[in-house]
Amino acid sequence: MQQIYMPNLSKVNKILLIILGVSFVLNSIAINVLHVPLVNFLGLSFASFSSGFIFQIITYPFANVGLMEVVFSGLLLWFLGSELEGIWGERKYLAYLLMTVIFSGLAYLVFSVALGGAVTGFPFHGMNVLSSAMCVSYAVLFPDRVFQFFMLIPIKAKYFCMILAGMSLYSGLFTPSGAMAFGNLFAMGFGLVFFKIEHLDLFKKIISKGRATKAPKGKANLRIVEDEEKKPPRYFQ
Repeated sequence: MQQIYMPNLSKVNKILLIILGVSFVLNSIAINVLHVPLVNFLGLSFASFSSGFIFQIITYPFANVGLMEVVFSGLLLWFLGSELEGIWGERKYLAYLLMTVIFSGLAYLVFSVALGGAVTGFPFHGMNVLSSAMCVSYAVLFPDRVFQFFMLIPIKAKYFCMILAGMSLYSGLFTPSGAMAFGNLFAMGFGLVFFKIEHLDLFKKIISKGRATKAPKGKANLRIVEDEEKKPPRYFQ
């Protein structure tokens, strides 16, 4: 008999989801009442960063303007992020999130300067930067885990990741918001690079001070349990 489990929402991701929701509501109010989108203040652009708004290298993931973006990113944080935190431990997971944000932000700044023109003033924003990196990292750890799109279309994590990368590349080349798409591609690249960084002695010394916790068995993502020794677990997206 098949059983479906909801994932346990981890501590760090619970806080991130609260911040994500609050920032979306505040941004909606600012746009409709004050007619000043917060993305212009919190989002990361070379023009603002070079003018002293260095805090944007940390705040840009929390400048979200689209409802579907918030929902999609929130679900990925819940399903994938909670399991990654369970496997790595809170300290390592926090380091992963922070490094993803900073690396992707710096890569975007360099990219925008290289392109020049109006791109230097275009703000990079949204929680997609974290969800993109998580998808790649998750696919590296569990390449054959199966997602179910809308409970209908099964697809392995590694192929799901390839589809996201292809969509971002297409958006980067052929849409007006292409710079944003390349920012997400940089995040996906860091999702791979992280597995090299985590083996460095300095990183190990920092993380060793934290206490890693192991994910409870049978409580990862919306999973169908059906004789897992014979078949890999399946995950709903």
